[in-house]
Amino acid sequence: NKDRTGAPGSQPARTECHNGGTFAPQPMVMLTDMEETTDFAFYLPGQTMRLTFTVNASNSPAGFGLQATPLLADNSNRGTFANPSANAQLENVGGRHIVEHNDLSASNTFTVDWTAPPAGSGEVTVYYASLAANGNGGTAGDSYAGGSMTFGEGAATAICGPDCRVEDEAPAVRAGALEWTASAAERLQAFSVNGQLLGSWNLQPGLNRIDVANVPAGMVIFASEGGRVARIWNP
Repeated sequence: NKDRTGAPGSQPARTECHNGGTFAPQPMVMLTDMEETTDFAFYLPGQTMRLTFTVNASNSPAGFGLQATPLLADNSNRGTFANPSANAQLENVGGRHIVEHNDLSASNTFTVDWTAPPAGSGEVTVYYASLAANGNGGTAGDSYAGGSMTFGEGAATAICGPDCRVEDEAPAVRAGALEWTASAAERLQAFSVNGQLLGSWNLQPGLNRIDVANVPAGMVIFASEGGRVARIWNP
């Protein structure tokens, strides 16, 4: 097997073979929590998250292919893969961790669990190559496209621990104060959607009114030590 992910040091894409198609594939990748309820623009160091690759295409191809790998800025492989979707498999090519299709896939979606690297690793870029095929058993008439997505390092590892639960009905911000009910004394932290730590507070059992006037306006992720996580729009 060969690395054709499009990452630095990989083999050239097989466009000399898989070409001539009219499918115009447009691959993309999303990083989410394990429940696939929250999209992240950053990874949480040391935590297991989910990578979902989708290959959108025109003109109804017969099937899809994918190959992908995550690299640090120095092009070293970091993080580990596990539990690929039924249409995918894991490979080690020259020490590089790769997730790829295991056959021509009727589904255009591929998923894999990814345990992120430890804190201090820096940005991770996921490189991926996709194929939309006509399914005739040859290579002519297929279409290739590649891409990459860089995820910054999150500011904390505790934002979504083993007891994490993202609330559908989040606490409210009223008159510059967040109303948060705690069942025990614990620490609450606020993060931007890019993982930047915006603030932290010590909570007491019961209803807490937290001054968030100095927290930037927009979407804020609040996470408590007990695993309670809420996405809140701060006006």
